Amino acid sequence: MLTTGQAIRAARKKAGLSQAKLGDAAGLARNMMTLYENDKVVPSVYVAITLADLLGITVDELLGHERKPRKLW
Repeated sequence: MLTTGQAIRAARKKAGLSQAKLGDAAGLARNMMTLYENDKVVPSVYVAITLADLLGITVDELLGHERKPRKLW
């Protein structure tokens, strides 16, 4: 499973975007993109939704989440 930062970086590179371009499109400073990608800061729910929409992926993918079925009891 990828960390959130690794997932953001992978999706950004797959989309062919620089940190500056993605940050500008999301209304974020480039240094915030660096902090997210280096797992220094976790994006807020609003930022995660915005980035996922811009990158054409789900929020689960952006956060590096892989569903694992679990029993409740």
